[in-house]
Amino acid sequence: MQVTVLEESAKKLVLELDNSTIGSMIEGEIWNDENVKVSAQKLKHPLVGKPQLIIEVSKGSARDALNSAVERVKKEIEKLKKSLK
Repeated sequence: MQVTVLEESAKKLVLELDNSTIGSMIEGEIWNDENVKVSAQKLKHPLVGKPQLIIEVSKGSARDALNSAVERVKKEIEKLKKSLK
């Protein structure tokens, strides 16, 4: 998966993704962080263009919030894999 950072500050992160499915998983999971005030995906057109994931936090770092959400998603995927064995 390719990720491009389009904008980054301490409180805001905008990423361009090559996969909207992963972006949706992260967008949903990141809301479990109480410091997140914006988590959204933007797609100009479903057939052309790439989805953008927008994250804003009130406290802490947007990048840290993203990294934590990614780790939680990875754990959930591992649980799912184990349950399917």
